[in-house]
Amino acid sequence: MLELRHIRSPFLGFEATCSFYRANQVYTFLALCPAGACPVSPVAVSADAQEITGDWLFSARRGKLRPFALAGAGLLLTEPTGGQSFTQSSNAAVCVYGAGLDWRLRPHLGFRVQYRGNVYKAPDLNLEFSGPDAYLHTAEPMIGVWSGF
Repeated sequence: MLELRHIRSPFLGFEATCSFYRANQVYTFLALCPAGACPVSPVAVSADAQEITGDWLFSARRGKLRPFALAGAGLLLTEPTGGQSFTQSSNAAVCVYGAGLDWRLRPHLGFRVQYRGNVYKAPDLNLEFSGPDAYLHTAEPMIGVWSGF
């Protein structure tokens, strides 16, 4: 994940993020059938996802520590990989929330611990099965290094 962050005042700022990750899906046909009369095997779809968001930041500096909370929205682009047949791309809105702590080691270098949560409609990548009409929650605990100018 790449985050570009700007804190406008001591308590309020914003960030733009871009992330890339694997988003494989497995589709299973579920129906009311007599035992063993519906032998349909699950269909797996390999996919990549790219998430682009804009978030509001709320933070307060306490010495070398800066706890923060964030809330925002963006777009989740899910694309099947490898030329799989009977697949399609899926784009969905995503809501983002999170919290974390920045620990300043030097004036423009520090360590970050962060939790991000994403809520979005499940991607419908397979054309043979109808996709789940449900919302998913993805938890993203992270650690990293930050650098400021």
